[in-house]
Amino acid sequence: MWTLSQHDAAAAIAFVIVVYVGWNVASSVVARRAVNKVLADQEIYEPPSLPVLGHTLELANNKDHLHDWFTEKSLAAGGRPWVLRIIGRPPTLVLTSPKEIEEVFKTHVNIFEKGPDIREIGYDFFGEGIVGVDGEKWRQQRRTASHLFSMNMLKDKMDAVVIEKSLQLRDVLAECARLNKPVSMKSLLSKLSSDVFTKIGFGVDLNGLGGDVDVEMEHPFIKAVETFGYVFQSRLQSPMWLWRLKKRFGLAEEGELRKAKKIVHDLVMEIMKKSITDKNAATSSKQEKD
Repeated sequence: MWTLSQHDAAAAIAFVIVVYVGWNVASSVVARRAVNKVLADQEIYEPPSLPVLGHTLELANNKDHLHDWFTEKSLAAGGRPWVLRIIGRPPTLVLTSPKEIEEVFKTHVNIFEKGPDIREIGYDFFGEGIVGVDGEKWRQQRRTASHLFSMNMLKDKMDAVVIEKSLQLRDVLAECARLNKPVSMKSLLSKLSSDVFTKIGFGVDLNGLGGDVDVEMEHPFIKAVETFGYVFQSRLQSPMWLWRLKKRFGLAEEGELRKAKKIVHDLVMEIMKKSITDKNAATSSKQEKD
């Protein structure tokens, strides 16, 4: 049986939890009312939704054709901004007009920051990189990146890789045609995408197009990147508390993310080691010649 002191301790803990939860709920309600008032004053369009749940069920029911659903709602809004409501998350303003998107991401980029929720959602994917930070951290990395390469340099690199891999795909198809051999275009295009992505982004050629055309090659790295995209999208559509809980215990897609992160980490470390080895070998060779 519990002693009086144990009962008192349990009661104190319960009281603290209730106060904490109550404070967060009250703060959320007050903040949401303020946001709702601003949206109402500006007459921002809001598609019909359910009380409390908002558009949560609609999103869940349309997860397999999400882009069509967003297009439908955007057309109903007439190209104007509209409000998306998901239970457990603050209201989201959806922009579809090129002019408005330019205002947010270019003209007034210093005003429209990602905010703490988006930074937390994206931390497992982007860390403290330029895509995942705001404010001075973003500006500092932007300045650094501007000195490392130019858009023309990046474009030239991309063009060269895309042309190289497209010609390789052409040769594969020509050989299949010569042999009158059926081939899966889905598989070949997947290999093309994998080869281009990894060579541009990491300087590594997976050379999937150089393998057996009958093999449905899907490199673990590409699978991991696809998992990143899926889990990131899932977090954006879920209540914050739900995906945090899944992450804490490694449940569902958050468990898959743990495995995917290890695959990406191991490959990047392998690339770095190879790059350092090649650089050291080139330096040694140059010194021997001198």
